[in-house]
Amino acid sequence: LTERISETRPVYSINLSRVGSMIEPRMDFVDRKIIGKKSLNQQVDQILSMKVKPDIIGVWLGHNDLDWKQEIQKNESFPNFLRRHTLHIAELYLSEIKRLEQGLKTSKKNIKIVIFSMANVGEY
Repeated sequence: LTERISETRPVYSINLSRVGSMIEPRMDFVDRKIIGKKSLNQQVDQILSMKVKPDIIGVWLGHNDLDWKQEIQKNESFPNFLRRHTLHIAELYLSEIKRLEQGLKTSKKNIKIVIFSMANVGEY
């Protein structure tokens, strides 16, 4: 996205995302320190603390919090788990997007937030 836009005008962008990141900061040592994953919560913290904010913030909703074996409750049916987990993820995302939006309101820069939702990686 930023490469295409940069063909027409200068754009400042950074990439904080990693495949398999979680929404909440609850990753293990390997994920955090060796692979460099940051949760969405930590990514929002980093953006809000930046002196120079990016022009465009891309948020990819999908393939997060997929470590289901740690989330599914004993004796819970998979369809019930999916419904419960989907609602939980939606609440967490909405909370972080609202926090990001509120934090950027003080910026004098016209920052765009683009949300990509549930990309089908199998199509790439």
